[in-house]
Amino acid sequence: LRVASLVFLLLFGTHMCVGQETRLHLPEHKSKEHKNDTSYINFLLAQSDSIKIADRNLSIRILQSAIVKSKAIQISNGFFNAIYKLSQLYINNNEPEKVLALMAKYAPYYDKEHMKQVTNWYEQISHAYYYMHKYETSLSYIYRSQSLLNKENSHQDSSDIYTKLGVIWSAIGELTYALQNYKIAEEIAIRNNDSVMLSMLNINLGAIHFKRGELDEAEYYNRRSWERAVKKASPFHKTIVLGNLGAISDKRNNHDSAIYYLKQAVALAKEKNVGLKALIQMQTALGGVYVNAQQYSKAKAILLQTEQLAKGSQLEQSLYHPLSELYHILGDDKKAC
Repeated sequence: LRVASLVFLLLFGTHMCVGQETRLHLPEHKSKEHKNDTSYINFLLAQSDSIKIADRNLSIRILQSAIVKSKAIQISNGFFNAIYKLSQLYINNNEPEKVLALMAKYAPYYDKEHMKQVTNWYEQISHAYYYMHKYETSLSYIYRSQSLLNKENSHQDSSDIYTKLGVIWSAIGELTYALQNYKIAEEIAIRNNDSVMLSMLNINLGAIHFKRGELDEAEYYNRRSWERAVKKASPFHKTIVLGNLGAISDKRNNHDSAIYYLKQAVALAKEKNVGLKALIQMQTALGGVYVNAQQYSKAKAILLQTEQLAKGSQLEQSLYHPLSELYHILGDDKKAC
């Protein structure tokens, strides 16, 4: 079980902005059960974040409630942020089709005259198609978003767009186009002193070098990303970097180092609640390294634990192959089938 697939590119937007707080253009709802301020909506969003790994179904229901309540009290930020967070949860659960349904359902509420709302709508759809491996369609929506941003001369958001273009071109296998877009994104991010975006770009550049087998360069960019992530206290980026360093070490057949980094990645993912998908990827990768190191009992324990964690979500399917491979090595062909 080689963990090369662990190094993955980030597509999530770093700047979730729908503009200043405004009232939605919707029929007024006077139900007394809704508190007429944003504090309750913010409470729901925070509550959903805090349990998104422990109880993802409840987290989804809370966000659905936040969407309804935000719409009822005519507050736009809570409404759009709840939709954005719900789409992220669906992606983390490997359910991109639900993102498309979500965006279709609420499309009428995205103001065509409000550039940030429209570009956010395009980008979430692009994100869904990316995880459905429909890269050409994903590209088309990002290009629509880019066209709007260019009209508004929105440089900070453009760095995010160019990063996403790089991600998609890399997935297609056009690494030259990917690097061209990353270079433009880097120039914009440096001008804007955007450390979060630069951290993401370094991870993505490291992934391209990893694909090329250039492990020293891959390590260099991941360590650069770590420095920026530490400055901005970005636990998600730090988790990914630790996982990537584990993958690089495993590729070098340095299993002890790979185990060290991946155990740190798993611990950080749990401590900071970075998301179910990242946690499952880190634990699956750790199980793969244990197999490579011939520590089969540890591999079995972590992979079975991860299977339970993923149970009931689309992510459960990602455990079938590594567990089958492990059972085959252990000579348990019935379970390997």
